[in-house]
Amino acid sequence: MKNPGIKDPPRYGSAIITGAALSLFNPYFIAWWIGVGTPLVIEAFQAMYLAGIAILYASHVWLDYTWLTLIASLGSLSKVKATTYKALLIALALAIAYFGITMITNTITTIMK
Repeated sequence: MKNPGIKDPPRYGSAIITGAALSLFNPYFIAWWIGVGTPLVIEAFQAMYLAGIAILYASHVWLDYTWLTLIASLGSLSKVKATTYKALLIALALAIAYFGITMITNTITTIMK
């Protein structure tokens, strides 16, 4: 029997598994690792072996935190209007689309040679 005054402890295991599954099976995540991540790891390893991979990892994590902090800060500032924030997100989406299209066209061009 449960005590009415005692709550069950929070279960974080399912949240971690859910987050990992969403990341691992996200097609953009997989495409990034195939198209960008793997060549970066190979290049880092060829340049400096394990030290290169460590530098790549530290840089990648630092840039992720910096980027996410910037976006969260911009989104939470009362000084930034919703239209300005939406415009920033549209500009970033266009930049990502440009890089994606460029990657696809370069891949097709390379395959056709």
